[in-house]
Amino acid sequence: MADFIGPVKKSGYKPPRRKLTWSELKNKLSHRTQIRLSYLVVSVLYAVAAGIIALLFVSLVSPLFSSTLSGVFGDTAPSFEPPLSSIYKGSDVSGGTIISSQLQTPMSNRQFALLYSEELDINAPVYCGTSKRVLSEGVAFDKSGAMPGANSNIYLNGYSTSVLAGLKKAEKNDVITLTTNYGYFRYQIVKTEVLSKEASTKRNVTIGDENLIIQMPYPFEILSESQNEVFCVQAKKISGPSAKAN
Repeated sequence: MADFIGPVKKSGYKPPRRKLTWSELKNKLSHRTQIRLSYLVVSVLYAVAAGIIALLFVSLVSPLFSSTLSGVFGDTAPSFEPPLSSIYKGSDVSGGTIISSQLQTPMSNRQFALLYSEELDINAPVYCGTSKRVLSEGVAFDKSGAMPGANSNIYLNGYSTSVLAGLKKAEKNDVITLTTNYGYFRYQIVKTEVLSKEASTKRNVTIGDENLIIQMPYPFEILSESQNEVFCVQAKKISGPSAKAN
């Protein structure tokens, strides 16, 4: 019989561990890795989902934030401005009366008239509102003025480098027409002048005397925010239907 050597703990003896085969080691490591990766992937997916929900909520509450976000990640800056559209059909009615309630100001960015002058080589759509998009595509109708036929002042704005280029050669007695769905109006130029921006905004609206006033930045060769003068053309109505009270 072998001699008794005492408890294993006192002797410090440890039984040898069985060495794992490569296949067993690989499977063991793979299993651990899969568990850790699954925890990591789930955590990341939760974080991404929470971020998307937060961004959607904030963008719905704040259009400004949505605009900024789209500007950062999008190719172009976003715009909440309505697209250009048209309700224009044209009319050959050159006289008579219009019920004033029919002269409703159209929605912004909507074409409702056509500005034309054979002498000045002008044939341009007239849109309601004075946005940059309108000014780049046609003539802008200032909603602070009156509608054609309302017996008051009509204010149009444009750029000398676009559809209103011909206005630069405007002279007294030249005729400009403005066609809408309800009437065909003719205006004869009475004067052209260069005004300061401040003076051009001081409008003297006289009910019963209809004038077409068209303005664009001056000098013509320069288009910048620093321009402080306006080229103004004033034309008096010579024909077209007029509004009457209901």
